[in-house]
Amino acid sequence: MSHSTGSGNRDHSASVRFSQFQHSSAFKFPSEPRDIFTEYKEASYYYGGQLHDSISDSIGLKSPSYKLAHDRSHNNKRDLLGSDLYQGWENFVPLSPEILDSSRCCYQWIDKWEKANKRSYSQRSPYVVISPRHYLVDLTMQLFQGSKYSILCTHLGDGKIVLSQVETNKKSQQPSSRNSAMSKKILHSGYALEDLLTRGPRVEDDPFFAIVEAKLDANISLVLRCELDSYNELTDTFTELKCYAPLNMHNSYHREKLLKTWIQLAISPRCDLLIGVRNTQMGQLQDLQYFTKRELYQKINNRNLPRSPKRFNFNADVAVQWCQHCIRSICKLVGDNVDSSSPQCFKLSIDESHKIQLEKLKHIPAHVKLPTH
Repeated sequence: MSHSTGSGNRDHSASVRFSQFQHSSAFKFPSEPRDIFTEYKEASYYYGGQLHDSISDSIGLKSPSYKLAHDRSHNNKRDLLGSDLYQGWENFVPLSPEILDSSRCCYQWIDKWEKANKRSYSQRSPYVVISPRHYLVDLTMQLFQGSKYSILCTHLGDGKIVLSQVETNKKSQQPSSRNSAMSKKILHSGYALEDLLTRGPRVEDDPFFAIVEAKLDANISLVLRCELDSYNELTDTFTELKCYAPLNMHNSYHREKLLKTWIQLAISPRCDLLIGVRNTQMGQLQDLQYFTKRELYQKINNRNLPRSPKRFNFNADVAVQWCQHCIRSICKLVGDNVDSSSPQCFKLSIDESHKIQLEKLKHIPAHVKLPTH
């Protein structure tokens, strides 16, 4: 893959048709999940505005919840069940978009790596994708949701591509007054579950991140920012905490939700899952359900579930292949259309037919943060 081409075929190369996506059958169910990356390792951690070599004590799972990885009996849940996860919802403020979108910690880690190794990180491979994890999750889930999805891809130079959100009209994103209270309660319940199960204290607007190095193939490396909820000392694994209403695997929306959760785990370092099941109306914790990454895979990739051909059967193996396809498409489209050594920004869109298209922007939007060095 080259980082630039002549302009003669630029219009032709600015899209990838869905017919170019090669994938396995949505109705095959391998016993073991397919890996997204060929290489994957935790490189650093980020909290308190700094890089760290050690995990923050504040995200440690408290007793008895950490025991659920080995013993899922009622005894390890009893003292927690009935907790009010809606308490304090009126004062809840979600993370700011600036924090959600930021790749600052990835820039800091790359800068540290380059100073230690005395060479450019770009020498690892022709392309380096830099991104918060959730953009890869969102790109992957577009295949199963069928709605249009857009993201910004900024070429920093030397094959480095950073992913950022497309700014939206904030007024149009506001929930209606009728639904805003319940939406806020549901959002708050996830943070309340973290406070209930972890040592804390949690600092507002200071989540815990792992910086992850990954390789898709010889051409593409990634530096990813993965927000992690908790750490289990007994298993030496991170535990993703999710707060859901009771799940029904015959419900398409619930299957989609669990597939998205599995993709999140698949992109995360040594991670398992603890679901807090809440009563939707009252917000009380009804149950705690623990899954390893493999157990969750087997729950969603199950031949006994109803078929859903239009949604690719919510097949996790197809999801992995689509994630890989999206990453390769980003690198190819940006690489084929960049024509300057200075940073350039592109809007990448996936339409309802899953065609991937690239549009060059005249300017880099102000909210896209570039490395400062």
